[in-house]
Amino acid sequence: MASDTLFVRVLRWHQDDASRCEIPVGDAADILCADLDVSRASLMRNVRTAREALALLEPTCAPPPEPAAVASSPAPRDACPPAMGLADDDEVELDADEPTNDAYRYYPETHEYVFRIKGDSFDMRREEVADLVWWYTRSAGNATQREVTRRAQQEHGRTLTRDYLRRMLLVLGITKDAPPWAPHDLERYTATELNKLKFARLQAEAEGVDTREASREYRRLWQQEAKLRRDQDRIVEALAGALEQRPTPTLERVEVASTQTMAVVGLYDCHIGKRDTSGAGLDHSVEVMVSAVRKLAGRIASMHAPERIVVAVGGDYLHVDTIGATTTAGTAQDVDATSSRILAAGIDALITCVDTLAQLAPVEVVIIPGNHDRILASAVMLAVSRHYASHDGVEVQVHHSTRAYVRYGRCLLGLEHGDGPKPADLATIMSTERAADWGATTCKAWLVGHLHHVHEREVAGCHVLQAPSLAGADAWHNRKGYVTSTRALRAYLFDRVEGMVGQVQVGA
Repeated sequence: MASDTLFVRVLRWHQDDASRCEIPVGDAADILCADLDVSRASLMRNVRTAREALALLEPTCAPPPEPAAVASSPAPRDACPPAMGLADDDEVELDADEPTNDAYRYYPETHEYVFRIKGDSFDMRREEVADLVWWYTRSAGNATQREVTRRAQQEHGRTLTRDYLRRMLLVLGITKDAPPWAPHDLERYTATELNKLKFARLQAEAEGVDTREASREYRRLWQQEAKLRRDQDRIVEALAGALEQRPTPTLERVEVASTQTMAVVGLYDCHIGKRDTSGAGLDHSVEVMVSAVRKLAGRIASMHAPERIVVAVGGDYLHVDTIGATTTAGTAQDVDATSSRILAAGIDALITCVDTLAQLAPVEVVIIPGNHDRILASAVMLAVSRHYASHDGVEVQVHHSTRAYVRYGRCLLGLEHGDGPKPADLATIMSTERAADWGATTCKAWLVGHLHHVHEREVAGCHVLQAPSLAGADAWHNRKGYVTSTRALRAYLFDRVEGMVGQVQVGA
């Protein structure tokens, strides 16, 4: 009948003609394959089970012993219980002379072991058995029974108690001092080959080598970087023509006297394009930033006369990074414009700010990516660099790293978004990546952001300055209660010899 199980159909096939019990298992499976649309291995398992059942009902129909047997008696191929055994006994050494009714059989056709332990029958792939033996024996893994059961669960999804494991190893003839090989390995290889396999596996485990994983990870990173370069080139080429047509604004010249001071304008976490809880979006975020820069430029001019200005665009300058209005990692954001419009507005606003500050002193623009704009930050950097390629008073530092450095006299300043290395590690990173400058300077400082509030500390000889943000709170920040930080823009003043000598701040 159509509803009969595979086992019932195989059993009836044998009962129709008792002489079929004499046919080898493999040949019987080949004959049945012509009528049953199932795998040969499944048919072989059901043929064995059917013959064992017939042997109990009709002893005359007992199948002949198979040459591949490795134990005293065959075991039925029942499913492995969810948890094999209930005891969780302490570590017990194996005793080869311990009396037991447990048994096992190895089937080379399907590469499987069938165990009968404490009356339960279950099968295991030969790779699982080989791993259990390797982990347990002293000359290989030398793991305890508890550790072996834990690894069996983690790597093979096999639930074993220590009592079941101990009995399995016992029927296999495996003790702590036994060679680290399952019976099928001892039959397949010579002693010399086994020694070579043991040395190679021990060496691979000691060195932590996993060539397939390493190759897969390298290929993934290479494809990711290749895509990043293609996206940057495409975006920059698309914007180049539009930037060339941009009119030069008419700005009034601010007359100031130069001093040996560098002003670092921290444009951190501007989040151009964010829609806040009041409904204000792209136009508002641009207006807030440009207005704050103009106010800050006037305040710097009235209080100081820097000989150099660094515009540090420190990550999350743009609120989104993809065409779907998400961050680089794919988190959806509140915006009121397309990603391409946000990108174009962000580039235009940054150029306006740089033009304003360039009236005070020569400007160096340094742009680093954040967790919101990993790709488009590089597009902004390349587009602004092309815009100022022939401008003598503005220089754009072009790089492809998440960190950047600026050297001024005896001051060394590092720029990082704030979502990468821990503050305790920044001094070591600076001394490694800029070893020559580290030794030639007396003032070391890092400017970071990401957290949208002001904080300052000294870690291992480096001042870590956390910059404020001009961005307002969107729905997520409002729900989390992240609404207490002051929206501001800050400039940090560095003397060529004495290091940091002051800060200038304006509100949003």
